[in-house]
Amino acid sequence: MQDRIARFTDFIGRADALDEIVQRMCGVAGPCEGLPEICRSMDLPYGKVLLWLMADQMRYAEYEKALEIQSHELVAQVLDIVDREPMLTDKGGVDGGEVTLRRLQVDSRFKLAGFHAPKKYVERKELKVEHRHDLAERLVAARGRVARQEIDVTDAEVLPMQIPAEAVSTPKEFEL
Repeated sequence: MQDRIARFTDFIGRADALDEIVQRMCGVAGPCEGLPEICRSMDLPYGKVLLWLMADQMRYAEYEKALEIQSHELVAQVLDIVDREPMLTDKGGVDGGEVTLRRLQVDSRFKLAGFHAPKKYVERKELKVEHRHDLAERLVAARGRVARQEIDVTDAEVLPMQIPAEAVSTPKEFEL
């Protein structure tokens, strides 16, 4: 354990430590690697490296950019996964297990990409709500009807937070 801590201390003391992590994450000199994989290959404690990255705002911003770049790489892998020739069963049909595996691989890549680059890879759903009646206007109108005695409320039993059924009018479009 002491060796790993010493390696960690030496690593973060290097001027190019952050650059090395970002370059390996972005696949500059090879395939993209995740931070856990980088830490394993260098025998560095992952938690300490992550804390070191998070301790400085600019360092962490670089790490987050690298994660976003990895997201683009993950999405680029989707076509390779989908376009591969499928394994066939003995009867010549497509193996259902392979279809399920590919779907899982594609879905996982999109989910992870959406986590690190949500503006690009998260499906936006808009909910448009229109209302045709203003509650305040309806309450004022109801008070007016009561004041003009259009509605008899002298013998009505009114419970707290309840409105008598006679005071509520149903818009024509909602009547059955």
